[in-house]
Amino acid sequence: MKEQNELKVVLNIFQKFLELNKCKKIMIDVDGYDLNVRDERFMCNGQRVSPPIPIGKFIESFMESIDASGDLDRYSEDGDQEIYNYEFVIDSENKQVSILGNYSVYKVEETQMTELYAKDMDDEEFSNFFKKLREEGDFELEVQFEGGGDSGWIHDTGETRKTDYFPVPPFIMETMYQMLEDYPGWEINEGSQGEFTFESSGGKDRLTLYMNMNTEETAEELIYQFNY
Repeated sequence: MKEQNELKVVLNIFQKFLELNKCKKIMIDVDGYDLNVRDERFMCNGQRVSPPIPIGKFIESFMESIDASGDLDRYSEDGDQEIYNYEFVIDSENKQVSILGNYSVYKVEETQMTELYAKDMDDEEFSNFFKKLREEGDFELEVQFEGGGDSGWIHDTGETRKTDYFPVPPFIMETMYQMLEDYPGWEINEGSQGEFTFESSGGKDRLTLYMNMNTEETAEELIYQFNY
């Protein structure tokens, strides 16, 4: 491959600089979408260093060539996540290049729960809401919520045993939003989702919040490797 051979020549010249400065392993970021080098500078012995030669254009040319040949994976090995960044790692001790792909892994944390009993609220409106549920024969009400990307909301209707469109009054919405305040970040970044469950049984009126927070972690896998 022409581009790889050209890159190997440049790397062998660059090798002397790395050995002189005792840079055992360096990493240069390459954008996962346009394959452009983000910054030619790299960390060496705790300092950001500029290369003595314009190595970035050779890296870009090589990355484009293996992309065209189909040797550059654009997705994680399981095919679920798109690679958003490549780490072009130069190991000067072994004269080896490794290209690592970075991608996001999304997870849902274990369910967290908060309970609120009407008897502890000392709020007549709150108690009357449960009374209304009992009188209408709807002993359970489920209201969904979701958040993410700096916004979050609770649905203003819920589902009961009799209907999937049960309106939730404003004062109840206010109580539910107050409960969500115990989970900072529920509405930002990856956000969360869950439900509020109203239950009136056994002489107890209970509102339960079931919360599932979402997380994002960075994972990486080896995409390509060669010696120079």
